[in-house]
Amino acid sequence: MVGQKQLLELKEPNTADKRAEYLLIISCSKRKKSTHEKRPAIEVYDGPIYRSLRKRFNYVSTLPVDICIVSAKYGLIEAKYEIKSYEYEMTVKRALKLRGVVSAALDGILQRKKYKEIFVNLGARYRVTLGAIESVIGEDTRLTFAEGGIGQRTCQTIRWLEAMRVSVV
Repeated sequence: MVGQKQLLELKEPNTADKRAEYLLIISCSKRKKSTHEKRPAIEVYDGPIYRSLRKRFNYVSTLPVDICIVSAKYGLIEAKYEIKSYEYEMTVKRALKLRGVVSAALDGILQRKKYKEIFVNLGARYRVTLGAIESVIGEDTRLTFAEGGIGQRTCQTIRWLEAMRVSVV
């Protein structure tokens, strides 16, 4: 388990792509690629959303989108943040413990960078970690939550990215 000091160090992702106008927030996945070396989180997590993103990564990387991940172990991290495979479950207790750290990290990101839209693809337990996200986003920022089961949320996320690709091209 990551200690509180480490969580505080990880709480504000860099989101270095200055041109990004959109933020995608997704959860980690139980399914992970086995790795003993640190790799970008988007490569380690192997759930449906990650397989879909990697399949389309060539164009996702060219879109003006930042991707942040709510991790049961690390809190809020960037997709490119390097991690090793681990086993840690997002329980209700863990989600409540991470809420302050994740909310503060998200608030820090939103203080530094303004987004046109934030798309959130989180299950119920992970959504708890965001706290009252509506109260920290700007009036000019559209907030969209994916709804339903994992498959439905994955399809909604891909449609959101596909629509963005069409509008950017």
